[in-house]
Amino acid sequence: MHQPARKFLLSGIFSLPAAEIDIGRFGSFRIGRPVYSSGNKLRALNYQLPDLELAGTRVILTARVSGVHAPVLGADPDFGVQPRTVAIGDEIEIGRGRLHRLPGRAHRPPTIGLLPDAATFGPWLDPQACCDLDMQTIRLYATPWTGPITTSGRGRD
Repeated sequence: MHQPARKFLLSGIFSLPAAEIDIGRFGSFRIGRPVYSSGNKLRALNYQLPDLELAGTRVILTARVSGVHAPVLGADPDFGVQPRTVAIGDEIEIGRGRLHRLPGRAHRPPTIGLLPDAATFGPWLDPQACCDLDMQTIRLYATPWTGPITTSGRGRD
């Protein structure tokens, strides 16, 4: 059986918009390039929005860790997750769904995410994966997916 080809999308530092955490949707994230101030201290992230030829396509999003940093997110008892240690080279599945991108507006950076097949208020991405990847440098990949998309965004419930 032919396996669909995995496509590299972009690389940078993974972060979650505060609103995604506050509403518990975990539906989108940001990828940024670090901007350093004097003393080599991380000052900000210059967010990127790639031209996604797979936008609207059902995909499996995965991240390969390429740089490790201290996590910013803490434990989230509502979802039963807490940051776990990641290592360079780790491959983490972020979720499964229809790939979307939203351009930044009103001083908000652009986001990338997944939409489930059916409207849901639960997480659209894997909350544990998002917690583990928070503020880590990653390479983001998408693999076309034809299987079922569940409300959890993980291809299973």
